[in-house]
Amino acid sequence: MSNDYVVHMTKVVAGSTVASGRIATFICNTLGLPLIDTDEKAREITSIDKLIIVNGPMAFCDFLPELGRLVQIAHTVVWVQNDYTIKPPKDSGDATSPFRKAFADKKLRPVYWSTVTDNVQTPKDTYVNWNALTWDIRPMRTPTVEGLFYYGAFREHRVKSFEKFFNTEYYNVTISTTGQRAAKFKSVAPNCNIVSPSKDIIHDIGGYQASIYIEDDKSHVQFHSLANRFYECVSSGTALLVDSNCLKVFTTSGLNLSTDCIVSNAADVKKALSRSALLANDQRASWGALDHKQTLKQQLLEAYAKL
Repeated sequence: MSNDYVVHMTKVVAGSTVASGRIATFICNTLGLPLIDTDEKAREITSIDKLIIVNGPMAFCDFLPELGRLVQIAHTVVWVQNDYTIKPPKDSGDATSPFRKAFADKKLRPVYWSTVTDNVQTPKDTYVNWNALTWDIRPMRTPTVEGLFYYGAFREHRVKSFEKFFNTEYYNVTISTTGQRAAKFKSVAPNCNIVSPSKDIIHDIGGYQASIYIEDDKSHVQFHSLANRFYECVSSGTALLVDSNCLKVFTTSGLNLSTDCIVSNAADVKKALSRSALLANDQRASWGALDHKQTLKQQLLEAYAKL
């Protein structure tokens, strides 16, 4: 019986769309490993060879002391990272939290399974594109809402892009968000339409004429795998316009990018929207033909074999 375990910092609910929970479930199913996501499960463990920690919200973890103990007894610790902003505890310092203290006490730099290539620095580290888990091809639909559709977090490092593409009268802009995020989007794009967050984003994207791929400034220079938005949009069959500042992530990912979908300003978007149906068909034929989940599975198996 394997002495390896996967940890998620909060209870994984079946069918949850939370990215970290989806990743933890995929690792367990692919590698045939047990999941630790509660204090009770953590307490039962007395020895560990490989401890695979899926990055998650530490503030909501109710078994950090037990997780710290697991880190202390593990022979190898893996940090599964799908966002450059979520980092493991430091390997030095005077941390008092049991979880953070375990890393400092062991002077532990974990093995990275990450979407961020800059963190792949040792022979055991591996680039793994966790975002491909959102790949879920659906039948293409005829759009019923004209204009541009966007969803997701309001990140300060995207404000310039929000202003450039959303603060315009050239076309309708619909943003799926809620609460304080809605107010922030309205502050940079007063004319945008706000709709509630979707329960099935791939289905709902299909009702819009097009979406747009933008990213944080840091992603322009540091490679992070293509965002969930790419896989969800292509899965829906909706035309995806690409900010000209984001070309690097596509070329590094080995994807051909038609000049017709590249936009630098609102005028470019207006022009691209006029041929959105053609773009959608071309992108489905090109990007939709790839088996992104199979590639992800192979990356995971290779990463595990290197431990």
